[in-house]
Amino acid sequence: MTASRLFSGIACAAVVLGAQASALAAPWAVRTPPSDRVPFKGVASMDDVGKPGAMLYPAAGAAGLIAAIVTHAVIASSVRDHEKSEIEKAADKILEPFDASLATFTLRDLVLGASALSRHGEPRWLASNEKAEAWVVSSKPVFSMTQDRAALILENDVTLTPPSGQPVYANRVRVISSVHLYENLAGFWGEDQARALKAESVRLLAASVDIALDDAIVPRPAASPGAQRTVRYPEGGKLVFERAEIIKEACDRMLLRNLRGWLVSVPRNGPPASSCAEAAQ
Repeated sequence: MTASRLFSGIACAAVVLGAQASALAAPWAVRTPPSDRVPFKGVASMDDVGKPGAMLYPAAGAAGLIAAIVTHAVIASSVRDHEKSEIEKAADKILEPFDASLATFTLRDLVLGASALSRHGEPRWLASNEKAEAWVVSSKPVFSMTQDRAALILENDVTLTPPSGQPVYANRVRVISSVHLYENLAGFWGEDQARALKAESVRLLAASVDIALDDAIVPRPAASPGAQRTVRYPEGGKLVFERAEIIKEACDRMLLRNLRGWLVSVPRNGPPASSCAEAAQ
């Protein structure tokens, strides 16, 4: 089952009430997938995958026509899968300068770093099969780098489970970093064992967990008709358009809920507002 199918049906339905919500002030833990390595990939464009070509079917009667159509569908599906695989491999090459440094960057390192930044207190890290008698946030992060290396994107599937063992909240949180404008971005990200890339990953994970916990503790009402609008925001050097409800706005970022129910934290389009500069002084 894909993550989108898993979370789309329950993204906005889970509610943490009363004593359950206050229990998050007590010790809690973060659980990560069994794999120890932090998953990174390049952003891949699938816009040209499976574009139809001319297909002539033999005139061999109804049965022959049906067989030809079925055969064509099977072949087309296989071709699309191969095309996607090749595009993903090519996209991943954007990370080659950092491969050696990222090979030693573990999920434990990522989670412990992010935990120290969380607004909800510092949790304990759990191995994938370790039992816990506390609230557990299960996190499945995947990081993607844009092809211009100007931004890092996190997609994190977050599940919140109380000591009773039955999940009460689940959603996907997507966090897009601010645009980086350094002349040598490969050098910026890769310097000192990819220190900047690891630090950005830690910040994005911490933000995603805080966003999910905020949403679980204080569930927002369903969007009113017409609440969705077309939002523009930068994804690296590219401008993206998405239909979404704006949940929260700050001087330099926005928090959205898109049509799938995912929570999406994005940078604002254009230079930071003056209030950001004033706050930095």
